[in-house]
Amino acid sequence: LQAGKWCGAYYLAGYAVEIGLKACIIGHLLRTDAFPSKSFSNDCFTHDLQKLVEIAGLKPARDSDMMNDSVLDGYWTITSKWSEQKRYEMIEESDARGLIQAIADPSHGVLKWVKNYW
Repeated sequence: LQAGKWCGAYYLAGYAVEIGLKACIIGHLLRTDAFPSKSFSNDCFTHDLQKLVEIAGLKPARDSDMMNDSVLDGYWTITSKWSEQKRYEMIEESDARGLIQAIADPSHGVLKWVKNYW
């Protein structure tokens, strides 16, 4: 990537996790045939990854998996610092690379973990 592209790479990488978590929420709703309340639907209109983990009912599994996998634990720590507000900040190449690694690592990455649940 060119020097000016790291901000965009960081910003968009976080959306991969957000969308993955929202896919988990939708998959759960489809499997349970539940009709969500308006407040539940409103809660889903967030970019907060921690809140989405909770809404998806994945917090216990995530916490357990993080305890058993120190790499995943570190990757979640990095990923949880992402926010849609980062689009207004200058992101260093090292931060963008770190987030992309945390999300995309084929063995312990956050997106690999999320895919287990959608």
